[in-house]
Amino acid sequence: MAAPDRSGAVPAAPIGRESAEHTRPTARRRYRLTPAGMASLRAAARRVRPWEHSTGPRTTAGKARSRMNALRHGDRSAEMMTLNREITQIAAWVRALRAGA
Repeated sequence: MAAPDRSGAVPAAPIGRESAEHTRPTARRRYRLTPAGMASLRAAARRVRPWEHSTGPRTTAGKARSRMNALRHGDRSAEMMTLNREITQIAAWVRALRAGA
């Protein structure tokens, strides 16, 4: 049994168990759809047609903002461009050393 707190109240034990310490962790079940469930999901997707609703940015400001995503996060980010420049310079230096040797 749990000890009372400062107010004198004793916390209730979980229903069906004496304490949470005696529970065993269970493995998570994989999520699977039955064939009927999959058919229902496909039918719903055909009805809603989500590919027609996702059109991307529509305003000029939205298009300009989304155009900058590649410069911030991708291979054309400032960090990657600096790294690519350094790699190119090192490769040129190595080629010059090999040519002179």
